[in-house]
Amino acid sequence: MKQSDLKKITNTNIKILIQAAQDLGIQTRLISLDPVKIEYKDKKNKATKTFILGHDLRKLTKDKQAKAISRDKLQTLKTLKQANLPVPEFFLVKTIKEYEKLIQKLPFPQVIKPLTSEKGKNVFLNIKDLGQGISAVKQIIKDYPEGCLVQTYLKAGDFRFLVLAGRVIGIVQRFAPIITADGKHTIQALIDIENEKRHQINKNLGKRMLNRMRKWERISWYLKKQHLRLDSIPEKGKKITLYPLPNFSTGGWVKAIDTNEVNKDLIDKAIKATKEIGLTIAGVDMLIKDISKPAENNNANIIEINSDPGLRLHDWPNQGRQQQTAEKVLQYIFNF
Repeated sequence: MKQSDLKKITNTNIKILIQAAQDLGIQTRLISLDPVKIEYKDKKNKATKTFILGHDLRKLTKDKQAKAISRDKLQTLKTLKQANLPVPEFFLVKTIKEYEKLIQKLPFPQVIKPLTSEKGKNVFLNIKDLGQGISAVKQIIKDYPEGCLVQTYLKAGDFRFLVLAGRVIGIVQRFAPIITADGKHTIQALIDIENEKRHQINKNLGKRMLNRMRKWERISWYLKKQHLRLDSIPEKGKKITLYPLPNFSTGGWVKAIDTNEVNKDLIDKAIKATKEIGLTIAGVDMLIKDISKPAENNNANIIEINSDPGLRLHDWPNQGRQQQTAEKVLQYIFNF
């Protein structure tokens, strides 16, 4: 494929897949952009074939019900719980009154989030009291009248297991966005400076290694918990977590983890979770206290499953070795 054609593609997953195809010696040609349709030369019989990559990796899963379950956080947790997989305690609430009654059943700290949102949108972590919980529920049900999911919060590392066709092909640890104060600028200005720096790095490298830090309403909510505001000028060297969401899409960063470092039970749990939902490919998000130990004794909880997992977390990590997951996906698609 021509470099000029590759630049036209904005979807990072597809761009990574095409670059991986070139590394594997698969000759490709861009036919269309919407959806992304690729022509490739079959290595076995040299025949030319067409493959529609579309907009995401969900198309690898043929089961529509499995994809629907994965997009519904409540149904996902119910399915995993029935399979005796480790999940946090969880409840659905649709009103403030329902939430206030729930406090007797579910202690703090808590996580409160919408049923169907993606990429960390409107997710509130480590809620420590009733006032914080009511504030979070109000903000969520304003945009999501179907209600919100309230679950126990496990203080642990955040890990993404990439599962394809019954095996784990990549593992990363995700970290929340943090800024370091210089003693001169406000937090708002520091965010702008960091985002511009990231933009220049991505531009120079020709690929997005870090997403911008979000300026959403919840920053003020989390800063208030740290006795800070957007117009605060913290002392030099102070590290500030803008929001404790480790999602790469919201400005976090990732470290590649070698499979050998992870307890086999955790890997087996990620594979079983994917099979129980019925997905061919999935990103299994798991909170883990110690990756060298099994999931038992509250060491790990599966919190979400993504049917359209990002490949750049694994193939373009900010730390650690590239895991070449795109090549493994292509080998599965093209059966070689």
